[in-house]
Amino acid sequence: MDRDTPRGRCHALREITVTPGRFAIMGDAGGSRQALSEEEIQTIPQFGEDVFRAVTRLPGITGNDYSARFTIRGGEQEEVLVRLDGVELFEPFHLKDINGAALSIVDVNLIEGVDLLTGGFPAEYGDRLSSVFDVRSRRPQPGHRRASVGLSMMNARALVEGADESRSWLVSARRGYLKIVLALMGEDEDIDPVYSDLFAKYTQTLSSKHEMQLSLLRSTDEFDLLEDDADECRQDMAIPMRGCR
Repeated sequence: MDRDTPRGRCHALREITVTPGRFAIMGDAGGSRQALSEEEIQTIPQFGEDVFRAVTRLPGITGNDYSARFTIRGGEQEEVLVRLDGVELFEPFHLKDINGAALSIVDVNLIEGVDLLTGGFPAEYGDRLSSVFDVRSRRPQPGHRRASVGLSMMNARALVEGADESRSWLVSARRGYLKIVLALMGEDEDIDPVYSDLFAKYTQTLSSKHEMQLSLLRSTDEFDLLEDDADECRQDMAIPMRGCR
């Protein structure tokens, strides 16, 4: 309804509905506002082929070229909840002593999809303030079997997956070497960081309503100082994440 006032003409506003932000990555967008497909993530120019870096293309998300960590709408990096197949990852990054976290411990090739929630979290996600980064690993379809290997300037990787009518399996392994990249960047050649990670998942169908799933995630970082009296720092992590300094 419009009406005149001493100061001018007023207009009645329509009803406004505010909904939380939700993005789907490498999966079905459903009711999400934006999505990045698996093909798009593979072709995005990024350091280390890391899905954590690809999300910076979405609105409200910021990051930098040196770290896989990101922030949501000005929040802190620690306010982002990261989960893999429903299990929280407390330290989901490699080489935290290099620029805060050079890479994530989740190989992009084993990911089926990612849900990024930036507000209005369901109760299952706890009390995180900024966002939820919920990763789902691949699940091969019955009759599907595949093995692949890859080699890049930064890492070597291998993946084996398969399934039949009642079970499926997935094994992914990766080993990285950043000394070549650091040399090309002109960084200190006395540093030799090496990282590796292993992910394995086995799913057994028990009945039409029940199934059993076993998962393993292991991550290892080696940080060598190539000097006469240098000490070697080795960091081993698994779910739940454990480390040594």
